[in-house]
Amino acid sequence: MSLGLLAGLAGGLASGIGGIFAGNETKKAAKRNDALLTGFETKGTGYIDAAHAGAKGYLDQAGGLYKGIADLGKSNMGYYKDALGLNGPEGNAATMERFQAGPGYQFAMDQGLNALERRAGAQGRLQSGNTGLDTLTYATGLANQEWGGYLDRLQGYDTQNTNLYTMGTQGQAGNFGSLADLEMGVGDRRLNLASEVVNGKMGANNQKATGAQQQIGGIAGGIAGLGGFLSGYR
Repeated sequence: MSLGLLAGLAGGLASGIGGIFAGNETKKAAKRNDALLTGFETKGTGYIDAAHAGAKGYLDQAGGLYKGIADLGKSNMGYYKDALGLNGPEGNAATMERFQAGPGYQFAMDQGLNALERRAGAQGRLQSGNTGLDTLTYATGLANQEWGGYLDRLQGYDTQNTNLYTMGTQGQAGNFGSLADLEMGVGDRRLNLASEVVNGKMGANNQKATGAQQQIGGIAGGIAGLGGFLSGYR
């Protein structure tokens, strides 16, 4: 057996073993990279979901505040329309009841009627028809006088509550828009994360394929070296 044949055999085997080991290390590195990418995807998704939950919680709180403002305004709207009879006889009757039960009106009525009674008593005509007419005249005049001011106050109150309702609904609309933007943003972040992970895993797969090719090449080199040795030996 010549030294040349032995050297060829040794070189072929060394090349084959080197290729096999190199391919094995490349595949191990690919496996580690794949695991890192999986961990990155899990952590990244967790961070995105946590941020999404926190932001949505704040927006939900803001939406609740705006809803409260809108509900407050809506619940106190319509009194002016009741007074004008636009909401039907029941609404008008309810307005009259509130008007007559008002502390200012009731106080003025009581004070005026007491004054009429005292004057009629002092004049000795407490039970006369004139006294009754005076009472009716006073009550009607007071009602007419106070009613105009009451309507003005109702109109201002109704306008104030309409503004509250408008502000609340506009705030809710803006809040819904912010929630929509949040969902779109979260979707984009998840898509970007998935894209990065897919690209990384494709690189890991290519790395695995390279390792497999190195191993195959090493085995082929070893076989070629052994074949050359056997051929020369014969």
